Amino acid sequence: MTNYYFESDLENDLKQVGVSKEKRTTPIVQMSLAIDRAGLPVGYDLFSGNNHDSTMLIPALENMKNRYNLGRIILTADKALNSGKNLAFLVENNDGYIVSQKVRGASKTFIKEILKEEGYVYNSTKTFKIKSFFRERKTKNEKGEEIILKEKIVSCWSADYEAREKHKREKL
Repeated sequence: MTNYYFESDLENDLKQVGVSKEKRTTPIVQMSLAIDRAGLPVGYDLFSGNNHDSTMLIPALENMKNRYNLGRIILTADKALNSGKNLAFLVENNDGYIVSQKVRGASKTFIKEILKEEGYVYNSTKTFKIKSFFRERKTKNEKGEEIILKEKIVSCWSADYEAREKHKREKL
């Protein structure tokens, strides 16, 4: 899921002002893109720009699965699509996901595990480290029913990324 903007203020049924990653105030269109294992596009759907990405994931997946008679899918997405409802939908349909998650704002238990040095493996120059662990967490599906997500978490740290983020904070 992503959005595309237009160099025009004119709106229609599809082109609507919505939340833009670039903070634009011109109309945008939401697009979902499905790719195969080789990374080749197999289909797409367009949605009105005044809908948030996360609310379009379930309709987009249902459309793609029905249109192309797809079996199990694996969603790879950024944090914008990482909502409990979306992940519950995937699990309940025997699909999978690989999504990013911010540490800021996460549960104290999650943050504690991420910050714990135990389990990290460093590269030879100590400029990168990675670890993985499993967790279970509760969320609700579209019907409001509670389900448990069983997840493998992969956490990494990079000296380059830390320096870049520090520089951004200092500029602010």
